[in-house]
Amino acid sequence: MHRNYLPLRKWFWAIYLCATDKRGHSATALTGELEISYHTTWHMLHKLRNAMAERELRYILSGVVEVDDAYFGGKQDKNTETVRHSGRGTTKTKVAIGLATANDKPIHVKM
Repeated sequence: MHRNYLPLRKWFWAIYLCATDKRGHSATALTGELEISYHTTWHMLHKLRNAMAERELRYILSGVVEVDDAYFGGKQDKNTETVRHSGRGTTKTKVAIGLATANDKPIHVKM
């Protein structure tokens, strides 16, 4: 954001929109919401994604690492308010979760 002509409000709005959308945000969609040019939005997203990737590299799972898998999605059970899955053959999104611990306390988690 250093030496950038865009107001901080636009930067923070872009960060918020990208962070709260689980699918990510395209430059085209963000262009309309921020009311700035596509070229500017593309560069903004490029900088934000690089910053997020760089930050993610700082946290490496080490020591004792516990790994499990989970499924996102499924049908909501109206009676128990829990999500039901069709077992290992499900077509829902599968995610591996890793948790690094030290002294039985969590340090970092990655999905």
